[in-house]
Amino acid sequence: MDPSLSDTFVPDEVQRCIHVGLLCVEQHANDRPTMSDVISMLANKYELTTLPRRPAFYVRREIYEGETTSKVLDTCTYSMTTISTSCEVDVNI
Repeated sequence: MDPSLSDTFVPDEVQRCIHVGLLCVEQHANDRPTMSDVISMLANKYELTTLPRRPAFYVRREIYEGETTSKVLDTCTYSMTTISTSCEVDVNI
């Protein structure tokens, strides 16, 4: 989490939101919570005991600082397959 935001949020609430969000994007619909369960989880009505599984797809982006352009490396993972691309983009840092 961004350290500059440290006084503007409750870390446990952020962790709960991330946890619930990960449960909502499970690959198989049967593994996802119902909307009423999501509301209960976000309202702290019960303890989160279900752990989210590893996502089937995720994107990691790394930006390398340069002069006027930065090299961006995107890594996409589909289960056990990894695809990497890179490109040059203008970034104001």
